[in-house]
Amino acid sequence: MRIIQSDCEVIYDGRGHTELARGIRLILIKDDGTVIIHRTTGVKPTNYMGSVVSFDEYDDGERHVILAKSKKEQLMIINYNMVVDVRMPKIPDDADFNNVGTERQQQEWLSRHFHEVFGESNVYIMREFQTGDGSCDLLGYDTVHKRAVLIEVKRKAVKKDVYQVLRYRDAVMKAAVERKHGILDQIPSGDYSLSMFDKPHLILAAESVSRGVENECEQHGVKFVCTGTEWRHDTVPNSVARKDVNKYATRTDANDLEPVSSSLFDDNE
Repeated sequence: MRIIQSDCEVIYDGRGHTELARGIRLILIKDDGTVIIHRTTGVKPTNYMGSVVSFDEYDDGERHVILAKSKKEQLMIINYNMVVDVRMPKIPDDADFNNVGTERQQQEWLSRHFHEVFGESNVYIMREFQTGDGSCDLLGYDTVHKRAVLIEVKRKAVKKDVYQVLRYRDAVMKAAVERKHGILDQIPSGDYSLSMFDKPHLILAAESVSRGVENECEQHGVKFVCTGTEWRHDTVPNSVARKDVNKYATRTDANDLEPVSSSLFDDNE
């Protein structure tokens, strides 16, 4: 890559003809030949050109000219004073963007830290449980009260999320009343009965919450759990979080409960 700061003017010929009068500019010439010209302020370039086929440079006495050509375009940079001209060695850069802090990653992290976040009596079962009225992010089992735990996960909770959890509750309770055993077929392991959905425990988990959402949770019997943002330092890549949805599913056996040194949150009410 080459970085140039200069007092220059720019002439472009291609889809049209434009001329940029003399001024102080920042010029980037990337390893693939892409040319980008910036003013000293702002993020939008004044000129840019990719797919450069050839470069030509020459001095005509008082000026240093850089001429970039593609098949249909030409960009001429006329430099009167080259303030900075840095030529950097080629450095490999094949890294991909990794989304950090997505809801998928948050769900996956919670599935691995189920006991410490939601209480030792709760066992994680699976992610993306189909309730019959939408997909519940996390399904758990309360081994003390012998009931399902329905958890909706959000980055930032809003009031409508409370009603989303309530819809899940209504759907599974209806399935229990109508004896629709098919709702159990999707559970990957463990021995369960429809009675777990007679009166499920409801949780809304998010990084942050407003007082209005907390009030809404209290009014409708939904417990709110604040995860904070520290979990972002212990995530798997987003692609893995999306693919291995139920990798950590476990049996709902009391012997499977793992003790933790401390609980981040109070046990379920």
